[in-house]
Amino acid sequence: AERHGLELTEFLARSREAPSKEMLLAAPAFFESLQYPAMIHCKSGADRAGFVAALYVLVHLKGTADEALRQLHARYGHFHWSKTGILDRFIELYRDQGEAKGIPFLEWVEK
Repeated sequence: AERHGLELTEFLARSREAPSKEMLLAAPAFFESLQYPAMIHCKSGADRAGFVAALYVLVHLKGTADEALRQLHARYGHFHWSKTGILDRFIELYRDQGEAKGIPFLEWVEK
């Protein structure tokens, strides 16, 4: 990456378990630290990359849960019916329990 003038920045995300509160609350600082344009990738570019892209929509763009869920899609290799569906379910819980009540994403995570 360095040889090509790119900065590699790591952000630990998991795909087969619910995201940790610490990881979610670290997302704003991570997105602020990036040089843009930026590319998000993981081993397959489907689940963890899709979830971090969904976090970008929720945290950085202040988008909706439904907009974020579009980042977790079969066209990107993500299958919600597998173990990685926990990522979809997490965002759906926010949509139904937080967003529906007007609670911003990070405030919902805190509580």
